[in-house]
Amino acid sequence: MADGGSNYAVENLKVQVAACTRLLNNEGILGYSGHVSARLPDGQSLLIQSFDASRSDLTPEELFIVDLDGNILERPSDARPVNEVEIHPEVMRARSDVNAVLHFHPGIATLSTMVEGLDLVPMKNHAYRWASGISTHPESWRINTA
Repeated sequence: MADGGSNYAVENLKVQVAACTRLLNNEGILGYSGHVSARLPDGQSLLIQSFDASRSDLTPEELFIVDLDGNILERPSDARPVNEVEIHPEVMRARSDVNAVLHFHPGIATLSTMVEGLDLVPMKNHAYRWASGISTHPESWRINTA
Protein backbone atom coordinates (compact mmCIF):
# COMPACT_ATOMS: atom_id res chain seq x y z
CA MET A 1 0.00 0.00 0.00
CA ALA A 2 1.17 3.52 -0.75
CA ASP A 3 2.09 5.53 2.32
CA GLY A 4 -1.34 7.18 2.56
CA GLY A 5 -1.77 6.65 6.30
CA SER A 6 -2.85 3.74 8.46
CA ASN A 7 -4.38 0.79 6.66
CA TYR A 8 -7.58 1.10 8.69
CA ALA A 9 -8.03 4.79 7.87
CA VAL A 10 -7.41 4.23 4.17
CA GLU A 11 -9.74 1.23 3.99
CA ASN A 12 -12.41 3.22 5.85
CA LEU A 13 -12.09 6.12 3.39
CA LYS A 14 -12.34 3.70 0.46
CA VAL A 15 -15.64 2.44 1.80
CA GLN A 16 -16.86 6.02 2.30
CA VAL A 17 -15.88 7.16 -1.22
CA ALA A 18 -17.54 4.11 -2.79
CA ALA A 19 -20.69 4.59 -0.68
CA CYS A 20 -20.81 8.33 -1.42
CA THR A 21 -20.45 7.69 -5.15
CA ARG A 22 -23.23 5.10 -5.11
CA LEU A 23 -25.52 7.34 -3.07
CA LEU A 24 -24.97 10.37 -5.32
CA ASN A 25 -25.62 8.18 -8.37
CA ASN A 26 -28.77 6.76 -6.80
CA GLU A 27 -30.03 10.29 -6.07
CA GLY A 28 -29.48 11.32 -9.70
CA ILE A 29 -26.76 13.84 -8.82
CA LEU A 30 -23.77 11.93 -10.11
CA GLY A 31 -24.07 10.54 -13.61
CA TYR A 32 -21.88 8.30 -15.70
CA SER A 33 -19.06 10.85 -15.91
CA GLY A 34 -18.80 12.27 -12.41
CA HIS A 35 -16.51 11.22 -9.59
CA VAL A 36 -15.71 11.71 -5.92
CA SER A 37 -12.27 11.92 -4.34
CA ALA A 38 -11.10 12.01 -0.73
CA ARG A 39 -7.79 13.17 0.72
CA LEU A 40 -5.89 10.43 2.53
CA PRO A 41 -4.61 10.93 6.09
CA ASP A 42 -1.08 11.69 4.86
CA GLY A 43 -2.47 14.88 3.29
CA GLN A 44 -0.44 14.25 0.13
CA SER A 45 -2.53 11.71 -1.73
CA LEU A 46 -6.16 10.94 -2.50
CA LEU A 47 -8.59 8.24 -3.50
CA ILE A 48 -10.51 8.41 -6.78
CA GLN A 49 -12.36 5.90 -8.91
CA SER A 50 -11.35 4.48 -12.23
CA PHE A 51 -12.74 5.66 -15.57
CA ASP A 52 -14.59 2.45 -16.31
CA ALA A 53 -15.99 1.74 -12.84
CA SER A 54 -19.76 1.94 -12.58
CA ARG A 55 -20.97 4.77 -10.37
CA SER A 56 -24.01 2.72 -9.35
CA ASP A 57 -22.09 -0.20 -7.85
CA LEU A 58 -18.58 1.14 -7.20
CA THR A 59 -16.59 -0.92 -4.71
CA PRO A 60 -13.64 0.15 -2.53
CA GLU A 61 -11.38 -2.14 -4.57
CA GLU A 62 -11.98 -0.05 -7.70
CA LEU A 63 -10.30 3.09 -6.33
CA PHE A 64 -6.94 4.58 -7.29
CA ILE A 65 -4.50 6.25 -4.94
CA VAL A 66 -3.05 9.36 -6.61
CA ASP A 67 -0.55 11.85 -5.19
CA LEU A 68 -1.04 15.62 -5.38
CA ASP A 69 1.13 15.73 -8.50
CA GLY A 70 -1.36 13.43 -10.25
CA ASN A 71 0.95 10.40 -10.17
CA ILE A 72 -0.78 7.06 -9.72
CA LEU A 73 0.54 5.32 -6.61
CA GLU A 74 -1.87 2.38 -6.60
CA ARG A 75 -4.33 1.20 -9.22
CA PRO A 76 -6.95 -1.51 -9.47
CA SER A 77 -5.71 -4.10 -12.02
CA ASP A 78 -5.35 -2.50 -15.47
CA ALA A 79 -7.97 0.19 -14.87
CA ARG A 80 -7.39 3.71 -16.08
CA PRO A 81 -8.02 6.87 -14.08
CA VAL A 82 -10.85 9.26 -14.88
CA ASN A 83 -9.99 11.79 -17.59
CA GLU A 84 -10.31 14.77 -15.25
CA VAL A 85 -8.19 13.32 -12.45
CA GLU A 86 -6.07 16.51 -12.41
CA ILE A 87 -8.96 18.57 -11.01
CA HIS A 88 -8.87 16.76 -7.68
CA PRO A 89 -5.20 17.05 -6.68
CA GLU A 90 -5.09 20.66 -7.92
CA VAL A 91 -7.98 21.63 -5.64
CA MET A 92 -6.43 19.78 -2.71
CA ARG A 93 -2.99 21.27 -3.35
CA ALA A 94 -4.45 24.78 -3.42
CA ARG A 95 -6.67 24.22 -0.38
CA SER A 96 -5.25 22.14 2.45
CA ASP A 97 -8.60 22.45 4.24
CA VAL A 98 -10.43 20.59 1.45
CA ASN A 99 -10.63 16.86 2.10
CA ALA A 100 -13.03 15.78 -0.63
CA VAL A 101 -13.92 16.87 -4.15
CA LEU A 102 -16.99 16.07 -6.22
CA HIS A 103 -16.78 16.56 -9.99
CA PHE A 104 -20.11 16.20 -11.74
CA HIS A 105 -22.18 17.72 -14.51
CA PRO A 106 -25.32 19.40 -13.15
CA GLY A 107 -27.90 20.11 -15.81
CA ILE A 108 -27.92 23.90 -15.51
CA ALA A 109 -24.12 24.12 -15.68
CA THR A 110 -24.04 21.78 -18.68
CA LEU A 111 -26.69 23.91 -20.35
CA SER A 112 -24.48 26.97 -19.80
CA THR A 113 -21.74 25.37 -21.91
CA MET A 114 -24.05 25.53 -24.92
CA VAL A 115 -24.38 29.32 -25.06
CA GLU A 116 -21.51 30.15 -27.40
CA GLY A 117 -21.14 33.84 -28.07
CA LEU A 118 -23.43 34.92 -25.23
CA ASP A 119 -22.38 36.41 -21.93
CA LEU A 120 -23.57 34.55 -18.84
CA VAL A 121 -25.45 36.96 -16.57
CA PRO A 122 -25.91 36.38 -12.82
CA MET A 123 -29.65 36.16 -12.10
CA LYS A 124 -29.92 35.49 -8.37
CA ASN A 125 -29.69 37.86 -5.41
CA HIS A 126 -26.53 36.18 -4.08
CA ALA A 127 -24.84 36.42 -7.48
CA TYR A 128 -23.30 39.82 -6.70
CA ARG A 129 -19.95 38.05 -6.31
CA TRP A 130 -19.97 37.57 -10.09
CA ALA A 131 -20.95 41.15 -10.91
CA SER A 132 -17.74 41.55 -12.94
CA GLY A 133 -18.66 38.52 -15.05
CA ILE A 134 -18.84 34.75 -14.88
CA SER A 135 -15.64 33.16 -16.02
CA THR A 136 -15.77 30.15 -18.28
CA HIS A 137 -13.17 27.59 -19.28
CA PRO A 138 -12.21 27.94 -22.97
CA GLU A 139 -12.51 24.18 -23.49
CA SER A 140 -15.61 23.21 -21.56
CA TRP A 141 -15.71 19.63 -22.80
CA ARG A 142 -12.83 18.48 -20.60
CA ILE A 143 -10.36 19.77 -18.08
CA ASN A 144 -7.51 17.27 -18.15
CA THR A 145 -4.35 19.20 -17.30
CA ALA A 146 -3.14 20.94 -14.16
